[in-house]
Amino acid sequence: MNLKHLKAALVASLLLGACDKIATQPDRAAAERELSLADAQFSVPDYKRAIQCCDKAIEKDSTYAKAYYRRAIAQIQQHGSRTIAVAGGFLGYAIVAGQDLDKAIEADPKYSEAYYQRGLSFEAAKETNKALADYSKALELLPPDAPEPPTDLEDQLRTGELPPVHGITRHYREELQERIKNLKSSTPK
Repeated sequence: MNLKHLKAALVASLLLGACDKIATQPDRAAAERELSLADAQFSVPDYKRAIQCCDKAIEKDSTYAKAYYRRAIAQIQQHGSRTIAVAGGFLGYAIVAGQDLDKAIEADPKYSEAYYQRGLSFEAAKETNKALADYSKALELLPPDAPEPPTDLEDQLRTGELPPVHGITRHYREELQERIKNLKSSTPK
């Protein structure tokens, strides 16, 4: 191979490498668009389609914690026909969403909702120590000035006017403290 061909091969190799990097760069804007489509599916409710939209958001940006979190919630809701009472509502068998909650936390270690939901999953699975750890972390991440949740959330969900996902609110501070207290008192020493 002569020097001219070697240079051409090197340039081609560099260009192909650059194209691979461009193709794998996270596209947060595209992921957010897919996630807004997923949120619209929550109001229908069509959790299977919401999961598909979340899958696409994750394909666009595999570092997007909110996409993993929303997919976990959709999985929990999709399996809602097999429910257990938790947190004043119903929670599907959340074990199916555990991996997504782990990924959401890995992508954003300060994602309070993910710790809270994973804590609910651990509590439902009777994994008390893990639930305690996640509730404590969610409580630690809860800002002191967190706003109260909107009172018309169910109406917003029904009409499709879904508010943006927000951090765990002050509303949950007492609930988290109570859950931690109850779990500690029920744990053998």
